[in-house]
Amino acid sequence: MARVAGITTEKDLKGNITKVTFDFKKYGSELMPILLKTGMVEEDSFEKEWAEAKKTGYTVEEGREEMLKFVREQWSKK
Repeated sequence: MARVAGITTEKDLKGNITKVTFDFKKYGSELMPILLKTGMVEEDSFEKEWAEAKKTGYTVEEGREEMLKFVREQWSKK
């Protein structure tokens, strides 16, 4: 088998591959859909909320304005 950068294998005494290790920095974007589909990794709530916000047309500028408004309101209560 050819060597591929970022992928290592371990074999048992019979020469069968028993473990494969991937460099997630290099292959993470290809592996993540598989890990999500199998349930090995769950998307965090921030990513889900951000995806929903993008669908509704919520922009970064709108978010910034809301955040500043909230901070100003909290600051004025002190």
